[in-house]
Amino acid sequence: MPTPAPTLHQPISTTTTASRYRTTTHFGFNKEAGGSDSDFGLNGFGLNYIHGFSVSSTLPMFVETGLNLNFGFGSDTGKKVDLYDGWIQANNKKQFINLQVPVNFAYKFAIADGVSVSPYVGLNFKFNLTGRMKADFDYGYDPEEYRNLDEFIEDNNLPDSEGDWLSVFSKDDMGSKDATWNRFQMGWHIGAGLQYNAFYLGVEYGTDFIPARLQIRKSQSQQQRPENLSRLLLLRRETSLKTEM
Repeated sequence: MPTPAPTLHQPISTTTTASRYRTTTHFGFNKEAGGSDSDFGLNGFGLNYIHGFSVSSTLPMFVETGLNLNFGFGSDTGKKVDLYDGWIQANNKKQFINLQVPVNFAYKFAIADGVSVSPYVGLNFKFNLTGRMKADFDYGYDPEEYRNLDEFIEDNNLPDSEGDWLSVFSKDDMGSKDATWNRFQMGWHIGAGLQYNAFYLGVEYGTDFIPARLQIRKSQSQQQRPENLSRLLLLRRETSLKTEM
């Protein structure tokens, strides 16, 4: 006997895995705390692609992964150092580009129609593509002792006022292999996002297990592993794709 066709009172419904695609512009502050005598900060922006996979048929739990391309830059002015007949002050500049692969576990709480909050925690795998720094110098000198700035620099064996860009991954530029930075880093992060329809606003905090660099102190046995901190404000326009049959 043939099976009767389903009626309007017997709907057949299937739902595919919920996927989320995001193109992100974010502004962040990253700080590497290497002790009282070391401070490193970057501001920047990036582009973000995230794909979310539903891991439960009954609960709004997701595993997310994707790619983040980040551009960081920063500058700082050192202390003015007095010399015998003048002074010197350093102006440091930094530029970095890295590619990050996050792996997050997220839970989505619906709080109103079209409004939800999604806390998440995860790991982050970072590949540092480029990193360079330079130091420019400002000088002051006694015009009664020197005819011009070039004479002041030459007589005191000081660096040129315009420095060269140095790669932090180059042994030649950094002076030794121990002074170079790591190409690969791994860390963790925690965050939360507020979504309103297709718009997403989030904050994130994290630190790296593998530091950007090791500070070599007076002896090789006293290596310092600086902590890398990040605070990000994420502004996203999110498109959610969900197919129902």
